[in-house]
Amino acid sequence: MQYRLLGPVKAFTENRRISLPPRTQLFLASLVLAEGRRVGNQSLAQRIWDGDDPVDPADQLRACASELRRELDDKTLVQSDNNGYRMRLEWDQADVLRFRRRAKEARLCAGDHAKAVRLGREALSEWGPDTAEPAEALAGLSGAWADGLRRTLRDERRDALVDLYRAELRLGRNADLVAQIRAAADEVGRDDEELTELLMLACMQRNQPGAALDAYDRNRDALRRKGLTRPGERLRLLEGRIREEDPVLAAMYAPATDSALVPVSETRSDGGGTDARERDRTDAPDGDRSGEAGDADQKRSREPDEGARGERHTAAAAPVFINTAQGNAQVGVQGIHHGNIQLGHPAEPASRRRAEREQG
Repeated sequence: MQYRLLGPVKAFTENRRISLPPRTQLFLASLVLAEGRRVGNQSLAQRIWDGDDPVDPADQLRACASELRRELDDKTLVQSDNNGYRMRLEWDQADVLRFRRRAKEARLCAGDHAKAVRLGREALSEWGPDTAEPAEALAGLSGAWADGLRRTLRDERRDALVDLYRAELRLGRNADLVAQIRAAADEVGRDDEELTELLMLACMQRNQPGAALDAYDRNRDALRRKGLTRPGERLRLLEGRIREEDPVLAAMYAPATDSALVPVSETRSDGGGTDARERDRTDAPDGDRSGEAGDADQKRSREPDEGARGERHTAAAAPVFINTAQGNAQVGVQGIHHGNIQLGHPAEPASRRRAEREQG
C-alpha cells in the first residue's frame, strides 16, 4: 500500500485507487506523518473538526478508523488504544516521508555534490514531475492544521530547492541552472534573498553579470513592495562586487569539475614565474574576463543600490582555488559577511522553525 499527501490525500496499490471522505483523509494524513507513533484523540479531533467537535468525538474517531481499515482491507493496519491511534507503515510507503528522508540525506552529503544533486532531485520529484509547478500538499482539505502543514511543507520544499541548487552550482554541470533557479524564485517569491544569491552566482558562473544584477534589482523591488528598504548586507556586498568586476568573482565564470580543488597558495608558479591564479586570468578569453560587451555597458550604466554606496569590502580577498586538471579558478568558502563568497549549507533550514506545527 502507498500513501500520497503531496497532492490530494490518497491510498493506492498498483491495481487499486482508494477514495476517502475528507475527514478520513485528515485521519490518514495524521497517522502517516506520525510514522508509527501514537496520535492522541484530542489532537486528531482538533485536526479533523478544527474546533467544531461532534457530540462524541471518540465515537467518530472510531468510525474513521473502522472506515480506513475497511477501505484498506487490513484490520491490523490501524491500531488503537484508549487515548489514540497509530498506523503500521514504513517510510518508503508515503511520498511525504520519502521526500523528507531524501532531502535530509542530500543535506548531509558533505562534499559529495553529485550525490547531493541526485538525492535532492529524488526528493523533489515526490512533488510531481514539474519542479516549477509543484503539487499542493493535502489538496482540497481545509482547517488550521491542514493550512499549517501546507505552509510547513512548502518551507521544507523551498529548503530542498536551495540545497539542490547550491550543490548544482558547486558541481557546475547544469547548463539550465540559471533558468531553473529563476523559475524557483518566481514560484517561492522574488523577495527570497537566498535564492536570489544563488541565482546571481549561477549567472556569474555562466558569465552573465548583467543578468545577475537584474536578479538583484528584482529582489530589491520585491522587498520594497513589502515595505522593506533594501536587501540584506550579504546580497548588497555581492551586488557591489559584481559591479566592481571583482577578480575573485571572475573566478566563478568557469564551471567546476570533478577534479580535486587545491588552494592557490599550495600551487606552484609556472616556469616563467607567473602565479597560477594570474595565469588563469591572463589565458582566459576576453569574454570570460569581462563578460559580453552588452553586459559590461549595462553594468557601467547602472548606479549602485542606494545604501550600498561606500559599502566596501575591506577584508582580504577570498581564497581562490585552482582546478588541478584544467586550471579553472573556483571561489573559496569563507563567509560573504567578510567580503567573501559563501556556498556552504545554511546552519539551519528555515522550515525547522515550523517543524512542530504539524504536531499541534
